Amino acid sequence: MIQSQHLCHPENYLERAKHCLGQSEPEFLYYAALELRCFVEARQHQYLTAQRKYAKSMPRSWRIGQQGKELKRIYDRQKIQRLRMIFQDNFEFEVRYVPVSEILRNNSEKLGKLLHAQEDVQEQSHLEEMQALLSTTWEKANHCQSGNLLAPSLLDKSSGQPAGNLEAIIPNDESAELIRHMQEGAKMIVKVDYLEI
Repeated sequence: MIQSQHLCHPENYLERAKHCLGQSEPEFLYYAALELRCFVEARQHQYLTAQRKYAKSMPRSWRIGQQGKELKRIYDRQKIQRLRMIFQDNFEFEVRYVPVSEILRNNSEKLGKLLHAQEDVQEQSHLEEMQALLSTTWEKANHCQSGNLLAPSLLDKSSGQPAGNLEAIIPNDESAELIRHMQEGAKMIVKVDYLEI
């Protein structure tokens, strides 16, 4: 029996794409293309949902280019934003916003043409090109999925202070320690830096 609870989460699309890429039959390349394209749609939708207060529109999830334009309007850096929270007892916790890169978005749009009926005979060179594009796209998608912050920390233009709440995905084994440190009145230093994608 298929459990639908997590079928449409970005990490599950990515996991299924990896499984498809590990198969020897060429037809699995098409399934990998579908899963990777859906990953990008789902990840961008996840980001837009977390950044709803800044969004002027919520493009349909299958409109990858429009989603990308709206996300770029909100946060136009093609860089990872890393926040390190350092508490008084030197406990340190890190969150990172990894945007969907232009390369990942462009590759996923190229994969769209693989989601239609294909010619009966596929040249070996075509399959090899497809495999290379899919592998590169999976690597970029996996890197994007490594970020646990769903929205970058933005500053209010009038006050210069941080705007909004941080929304992050924290594994259960790390959340208890973080909650213990985030009690009311806790003091911490937050260091922000930007890394290449």
